[in-house]
Amino acid sequence: MNPNTHPAATPAIVSLNTLARWTPANADELARVLQAVHNHSEHTIISALLDVLDNLATAAFGMQGVNPEQARLIAGHLERAGQGIAAAAADWIDRAREATGAEWTR
Repeated sequence: MNPNTHPAATPAIVSLNTLARWTPANADELARVLQAVHNHSEHTIISALLDVLDNLATAAFGMQGVNPEQARLIAGHLERAGQGIAAAAADWIDRAREATGAEWTR
């Protein structure tokens, strides 16, 4: 881990690195983890990342050293990043899950 990593980000980075090194045993297991990553009704990787971006965007407003124009710019960039992540999750992760051939009711 980078020694400059903020302590608040460390658990998320460790968790994502663990998942990045994980290999599913079969198509069913792959489908299950893709379902978990995709399912926005539960607390998942994608929804947690979107929460992080939203929290950081909100924190920029009223923060010492960040003027309102900078805060709007920061929030706008983070909002667009979140929209891109959500769109990818909703479409491409679901397509990947469907490609496993596993059943999954929406």
